[in-house]
Amino acid sequence: MVLPEHLLKLYLEKLSFYICPVPIIQQKVLQSFIEEGYFEKHLNRMRNVYKKKRALFLSEIKSNLKAVEVLGANAGLHLLLKVNNGMSEKELVKRAGDKGIKVYSLLNYYLRKPEITVPQVVLGYGAMTEEIIIEATKLLKEGWFS
Repeated sequence: MVLPEHLLKLYLEKLSFYICPVPIIQQKVLQSFIEEGYFEKHLNRMRNVYKKKRALFLSEIKSNLKAVEVLGANAGLHLLLKVNNGMSEKELVKRAGDKGIKVYSLLNYYLRKPEITVPQVVLGYGAMTEEIIIEATKLLKEGWFS
């Protein structure tokens, strides 16, 4: 655990009896991984992988899903899709699911349901391969626009 100086004394006085649940060997491996620069290399490699996936997904959506507007494409490993096809969010989620594609209604993320005039869904792409991104876009087109 990393603590600021002003909390370290309090921790040592009141909580030092806690035993670390992470074995020392794994801590040492992680320490070496970070100190030898492998963590930074991994982060840079993954940034490039996800950047390429995002660019492909955006291109596929632009080519195949004409009535879909992408919002927030530069954040996270997901896309927020505003779908202009007359379906409700519930129907969009169901029709995508019928094609084997998991999308989530944006309404699920609100504490108080807002008045949304055009349905919006969230679709993650972090675990998708490039081939799956291409296929998923085609399947969404079939489910939402056929």
